[in-house]
Amino acid sequence: QGLDAEFLQPLSRRLDFVGVSLREPGTGRMILEGVTLSVPAGSKAAVVYADQTEAHALAYLIVRFLDPTAGEVKVDGKNVRWVTYESLRTQVGLVLEQSLTFSDTVLNNIGCGDPGFTLPQVIDAAKKAHAHQFIQHLPYGYETPVGDGGVTLTVGQRFRVALARALLRDPSILLIEEPSEPVDPDSLALIDDAIAQAQPGRTLFFLARRPATVKSADRVFVLQAGKVAAAGSHDELLAGSELYRLLHFKQSLAAAEVE
Repeated sequence: QGLDAEFLQPLSRRLDFVGVSLREPGTGRMILEGVTLSVPAGSKAAVVYADQTEAHALAYLIVRFLDPTAGEVKVDGKNVRWVTYESLRTQVGLVLEQSLTFSDTVLNNIGCGDPGFTLPQVIDAAKKAHAHQFIQHLPYGYETPVGDGGVTLTVGQRFRVALARALLRDPSILLIEEPSEPVDPDSLALIDDAIAQAQPGRTLFFLARRPATVKSADRVFVLQAGKVAAAGSHDELLAGSELYRLLHFKQSLAAAEVE
């Protein structure tokens, strides 16, 4: 973080990737190359991809877990390199599959041990994520340990805990990776409702695996070989992109197998 880093305000105009390239440290492999895309504030964007590493790179660049080898990631025209880490990570809520929950109490999974958040605030976030009801039925409620040595939660329950953690911080950008593991229909319905309720006033950015998510997105970006191979609405891409049709078919097939 630079000494003169600015405080980032909530996203009000757009999130931009401008000619972004990312070279993998150590191997030198290009993960992303010349990625340019724009997501207007308040919209719902979805990334369709074949390589999970490339999709994760997009997410990590937004919150500066990684910095681009070339190009810029901008929030309302400000390069994220020149804003404070704290303000950036307050404005971007992450729900990523590999870090949905960790081994600790449910309370700490949502609040992350931050004394700035009260128990009523944590409970309110859990209610917004439709997690409160199942948490109440755990052996010790919010003090129930989960993960190693604790209660094993379903994928849908873990996702809702992670969503509560993100919503607790009231981010203006919500970045969601949809689970690759099967999620039961009841949990999916609760997750969809929670996200729909959270959308007003926020920008949603999905690493999408479900056909329904892609169909409902305002704009879809097809990521292939580290580049944006196509962009448009679902209908536009279905009509004009052979690659998109192939990826969408695979998504639909996977969804049918789960059902």
